Amino acid sequence: MSSKKTHSTLPADDGSVSIPLHVANVLGYIRFGLILASWPFAMKDAHTFLCLYATAYVLGMLHDFLAGLLNQHSFFGTQWDILMTRFATSSLIFVVRKLGLEAIKDEWERMSFAFLFASIFLSDFVSYWFQVYSSYLLDEESHVTPNPLVQGLLRFLKVAPVAGIMNLLAELYIVDHYLAFFHNHPIQS
Repeated sequence: MSSKKTHSTLPADDGSVSIPLHVANVLGYIRFGLILASWPFAMKDAHTFLCLYATAYVLGMLHDFLAGLLNQHSFFGTQWDILMTRFATSSLIFVVRKLGLEAIKDEWERMSFAFLFASIFLSDFVSYWFQVYSSYLLDEESHVTPNPLVQGLLRFLKVAPVAGIMNLLAELYIVDHYLAFFHNHPIQS
């Protein structure tokens, strides 16, 4: 049993605002600008970098709320939000990886650190993009399974507070590693 959905990005003929100009999507453009603006500060000014990054993150949290409030959900908006979230997280992961490669002196520890953050990036990339585009190409809901236990677990993980907390914890894990390079940290000893 599959639930079919239509992926339309065409604006309605009722005179409403074009989908790329929906308020939630404009927030995505602002997020993109904030992420790009944060890059020059990433290696030397943790405060400015994290302020820009956190602002982009908070705007991302507002996306679904505003899209629902303004009745502006669209396939384009969903994909744009996912793209901006993955872009922000990937940027942070690569900054932490670069800081680790520059700060860690022991070759074995440096390569282990690089492997860890390369693995985090790859798992993040594969988990989101494979799920998103396989469901798009198959025109079916993602994570469809006949196993009731797995279905229940996936439903639980899709509950907004649960998903939000898990996302926040993952981001904080990476931010914690980022901040470690701006203070005395056991990894640098």
